[in-house]
Amino acid sequence: MFDIKLTGNSAFHWTKTENAMFIGYCFDEKNLLLTDFKAIDYILDNHKDGFTANGIYSLIYFQEDKLEILTDNINFFPIFFSYIKNTWLVSDSWYKIVREKETFMPNKDSETEFLSAGFVLENDTLDLSIKKTRAGEKIILSATGEFESKPYWFFIPESQISGDLNELIDLATTNINQAAKRMIKFLNGRTAVLPLSGGFDSRLIACMLKSQNYEDVICFTYGKLNPEVEISKKVAHNLGYKWYFVDYAKNNNDDFYKTDDFIKYIELAGNGYSMPYLQEYFAVKELKDKNIIPENSVFLPGHSGDFLGGSYIEKTVKTEIQNTYLAKYISQKYFTFSIPKNKSLLENRINASISDYPAKNNVSPKYNPYIEDWDIKEKLAKFIFHSSTVFNHFGYQHYFPLWDKHIILFFRNISFELREKKVLYDKVLTLKYFKPLNVFFEAKELSKSNTYKKYQKIKDKTRNLFPWKYVLARMKKHDWMNYSRYCETLEDDMKKHGYKKLKRYKFFNVVICKWYLFQTGYYNQQKL
Repeated sequence: MFDIKLTGNSAFHWTKTENAMFIGYCFDEKNLLLTDFKAIDYILDNHKDGFTANGIYSLIYFQEDKLEILTDNINFFPIFFSYIKNTWLVSDSWYKIVREKETFMPNKDSETEFLSAGFVLENDTLDLSIKKTRAGEKIILSATGEFESKPYWFFIPESQISGDLNELIDLATTNINQAAKRMIKFLNGRTAVLPLSGGFDSRLIACMLKSQNYEDVICFTYGKLNPEVEISKKVAHNLGYKWYFVDYAKNNNDDFYKTDDFIKYIELAGNGYSMPYLQEYFAVKELKDKNIIPENSVFLPGHSGDFLGGSYIEKTVKTEIQNTYLAKYISQKYFTFSIPKNKSLLENRINASISDYPAKNNVSPKYNPYIEDWDIKEKLAKFIFHSSTVFNHFGYQHYFPLWDKHIILFFRNISFELREKKVLYDKVLTLKYFKPLNVFFEAKELSKSNTYKKYQKIKDKTRNLFPWKYVLARMKKHDWMNYSRYCETLEDDMKKHGYKKLKRYKFFNVVICKWYLFQTGYYNQQKL
């Protein structure tokens, strides 16, 4: 028996037929934008191993005495399920299931990973009895209470393409230009709102809009004043786009966590498995409250072009470690917010999340592509892309221009040597977009980026060697997002309820994670 309770959000809604339910959007092979009933027919007609439609979506449908769930390759609309009293409770809200079953069963095995990385591994959630979908997989729920997970999409190269660099630059440009046209179709005349940093990814999206002669664009930057703010302002100015800066140093609302709006936001943004991002919440709220952003606008976050370009190759993927021994390696590279309390448990949990991979990597002796696949399905899907729920909370749709299927497939098969240090990616961006549109300001931009990466690598290795007060002082000095202020507020809230202040963490994110566990009732098992 199945009890399905779907809520959607303020921006995306469910379409229901007699046998299927769909949320999101996708494009077909003819670049037609599909939503609602047309999207249902298209995905069901084409679904097979290895197929994901070009978009973000979840599809639930009945198949005889089973319920099957298909997700896109980042699982942006997660589906939760729990088998209670001979009935599958199914919802897109973790909180709804907890409240329906009227008990919270803390998943104690998940605490270490959540505090050290900001998400829960595999199909698990913070409640032991509630499971969830995972990126690029099919979930099958049987009427008798069993559930099966079948991964069908992988970010594993089918070939390793090198060849002439100029030809690859042209081919990459073609794929990006075609993705830009699909973005324009999705916008359909609505205002494009671009979170514009001083980095390359959001700058590329600005250039994609300009290359398609799209003029109804609002750019905004947020945080405290820092070197990237002037770059962002200059990019918008040179392209002729409106630009706003939301100064977080002037945000004096220390009671933000008590407001009904924020409590509603963290339910959508956390949803029982992910750290609710604070980063863009205050900026979008201010822009909306000041009526700067029209109601029907579309946000265009820059996730995760640099990843496709190869930003993580040197840091994590360049290793001869085989899949059998990956758990310890992944724990050291990705679970870094704080020192994990139970390293052996964490490694066992990671092992479960990579159990679909073969023991030996036969793609390349110097690189392990399974790490990137794991990264997409765990960190990117659950922690990075999921942060865009902030736009949905305020009633705005969003679109991921750089996570277009054809851009993904192109870079997936580019040789690691050309992706390492973003060799091909950065050349495409600078030669084909930034320089022609006058938004590449100095030849040292690339070298500065590489110098920063080397400095960051040294800092990561030595961070634990210094006294905690020194580490905290440096974190506050470079705290462009004002997280220290927000986290002090959250820590004061926990302190009122008897929780001690955290110490010896490497990122402010761990405080947000701890507060979220406290807020859900994870530590005292209170009813939500």
